[in-house]
Amino acid sequence: MASLRERLKDSGPLTLVPELQRFAEHALDGAGHPGALVALDPEDGKVLALYSVAGDRGDPLLTVHEPASTFKVFSAIAAIEGGVIDQETTLSCSGSYPFRDMTLTCPMAHGALNVSRALAVSCNAFFYALGEKQGPKPLLAVAGAFGLGERTGIELDDPPGVLRDPKPNPERPALDLTDAIGHGAYQVSPLGLARAYAAIANGGTLVSLHLSQRATPRASRLLYSQATLGLVRAALFDAVDKDYGRAHAERIDGYPFAGKTGGVDAPPLPSSPNEESMDSWFVAFAPPTDPKLLVAARLERVPMDRSLTAAMVVREVLVGARALAER
Repeated sequence: MASLRERLKDSGPLTLVPELQRFAEHALDGAGHPGALVALDPEDGKVLALYSVAGDRGDPLLTVHEPASTFKVFSAIAAIEGGVIDQETTLSCSGSYPFRDMTLTCPMAHGALNVSRALAVSCNAFFYALGEKQGPKPLLAVAGAFGLGERTGIELDDPPGVLRDPKPNPERPALDLTDAIGHGAYQVSPLGLARAYAAIANGGTLVSLHLSQRATPRASRLLYSQATLGLVRAALFDAVDKDYGRAHAERIDGYPFAGKTGGVDAPPLPSSPNEESMDSWFVAFAPPTDPKLLVAARLERVPMDRSLTAAMVVREVLVGARALAER
């Protein structure tokens, strides 16, 4: 991190925690893929660790990409707050979702499930249905409220995220549906996604990120109900804690945390146009209630059968954080 410290030499002492920084570097370097990781205090936006390994698409920390299924939390919030569904509403997943002359897929047939279960298992079909039911404008409003279209405030030249133009796109008639699972028009950096998730974790306050201990973070209160945000937090805990949860394999005995996975196809390399790979996302916060630590990671070009690579990296950092807390 010498270059980062050099860039911020006039900012005074940094907020980075040296031991946690070492855990982050070790975890990401050990993964063997380009990627980025940020750890922060979700209450005040203080960045505790920050590291990236550049790939063929630039610095993954400072570039924006499709957030994949990590975006489903915003679809859920938009639908609940807009009255499209409530916590008891059930929709059925058969493993696919028909739309016009297309068939959109889900990794498995999940059966009947409510929004909490849909988040925990990361059901595509459930959120395709929400995308069709509510259209693009509610999701655009929620994404904007959570700061996904703006810079995070960190003392780096981080890009704003890309928001969806809600106008119909005849060339992509299923865009409303794919937006709802983070495979559409929305794009975000790991910093931007971490900031948005911090607002979910801390109960609805959107804070600016900062690396300088001299910084005075900005904060604004979001107008979403505590019941909705609490439902999302509980569902993300189930995603790790319950045996049916998408990230259950990465749980840590004796150290509960909440988390959300995401995976999206990576663009092909010009040198290997037929080689398939994916980008893997994971965001986690611990403990699930009154969290003190949030970690977000994005790994690029991982094998298609290793969608939990980012979750494994984040887990390693959380294990380190637990060791620090137990000293």
